Amino acid sequence: MKNSKVHTHEVRSKAAALPVTEAWVRFHLTGICGLVLNSGHTPLLTVIPDGRRPRFSVNDPAMEIPSHHAFVMFPAAAASGREADFNVKDGELGVCLLEQELITLAGGTIEPLPPKGTTTTEIINMARVCGHAKVAKSCVAFPPREDVLAQVSLPSGDLWVQTLSEDDYAFEPPCTLVTDPQTGQLAEVAAVDFHITDASTLMLESHAFGGGPSREALVLSLAGTSVEEPLIVTIANSPLPDLQRFVDNTPGGHEHDRDVHFELYYTLAATNPPLLPVIPVKQMTKVPHASNCGSAIMDVEE
Repeated sequence: MKNSKVHTHEVRSKAAALPVTEAWVRFHLTGICGLVLNSGHTPLLTVIPDGRRPRFSVNDPAMEIPSHHAFVMFPAAAASGREADFNVKDGELGVCLLEQELITLAGGTIEPLPPKGTTTTEIINMARVCGHAKVAKSCVAFPPREDVLAQVSLPSGDLWVQTLSEDDYAFEPPCTLVTDPQTGQLAEVAAVDFHITDASTLMLESHAFGGGPSREALVLSLAGTSVEEPLIVTIANSPLPDLQRFVDNTPGGHEHDRDVHFELYYTLAATNPPLLPVIPVKQMTKVPHASNCGSAIMDVEE
């Protein structure tokens, strides 16, 4: 499905927001998030595996994959409606945990913008990593199978690289189904941009997987945005201590040369993975801390 304008009803916050004729919004995507461009439902469906239960790595049995949480992060001052589960960066950013829900956008006319970057080759592409890691159709359905913690639907697949790792990586063990393996720097944060007209707010609507009552919509004011300073909304799936490192831009997080967190992607796969799942392995250590887990483009099973 090609990118297209989305026309939706306007949603206003409880505060008396002044009409906004033009606004700009940027979504950041990071952590263990499957980026599906061929779901058949929407230009970009982010499928987030349920990694809340800690587990030990298949590749390195002595290493634990800590609990991962899906969340949306946003400027707290711009938000109303759904209450934040907690705040970070001295209250500047609000965080809502995403659990058993699909998030969609509403508010004005939402038009995709072209990618800012000139290349997307650094975004992890599972077609160049492991041929076994294709998303099951049951993971892009609604409601999805139980391995999926959350889904986020965005009306554009024009991804670009916001932040690159400072380390180079290869993927090991090599997958026999891959003829052109991905190597080098990896995108820590991918991004997609939107231009919004005829609205003063953007609403992130929640649709419960189980068919029960959905969470209140998160309403974000569009006032004061510009091309140079868009409203930033982050969709992510990571250990919560890594979230703090990410927002503070400080060293820390999971520090190891073999990123076993990557194994969580295989919980979305249509078929059983190889005995040893393919994971990113550092080729050159340029800084004393590991990169953030990157989101990955994933194809859907045929």
